[in-house]
This record gives sequence, structure tokens and C-alpha cells, in this order.
Amino acid sequence: MNPMTAPKVCVECKSEMEEGFTVDFSHANSLQTRWHRGKPAKGWVVEAKVKTEEMLRITTYRCTGCGLLRSYATNE
Repeated sequence: MNPMTAPKVCVECKSEMEEGFTVDFSHANSLQTRWHRGKPAKGWVVEAKVKTEEMLRITTYRCTGCGLLRSYATNE
């Protein structure tokens, strides 16, 4: 996310927003959540087949006052 366009103030309560990310846990790994275009294609062994080169990391901002989360998937 471009620091110039990152949310600085919560749209609900006007408190400060802090940058972070959500975590996906998979067996022994912890991974940053990612976004993938379209609907999931069912795999034979896995729940959803994905093209990792098309996935975008998700940055999530949390309001320090009310807890509102706003997520952004950017090309960065």
C-alpha cells in the first residue's frame, strides 16, 4: 500500500489506524493472507487450486479505537 493513500483515520470513529496483516495457519506454517481473482477451482487433493503468481498480499489496517478492519490487496 502506498503510504500516501493508506488510511490514517478510522471512517467510523475517527481514531488512528495501525497497519498490520492477518495470518493464515497451515500445518507448521504461518502465512500472510493473500487475495486471488475469481472463484476457487476445486482440486483433486486440495480444497482450491490457485496460481500463486496471480496472488496479492493483503495489508490490513485496524482502528485503535473501535477495532474496524480495512483490508487492501495491492500489486506491491
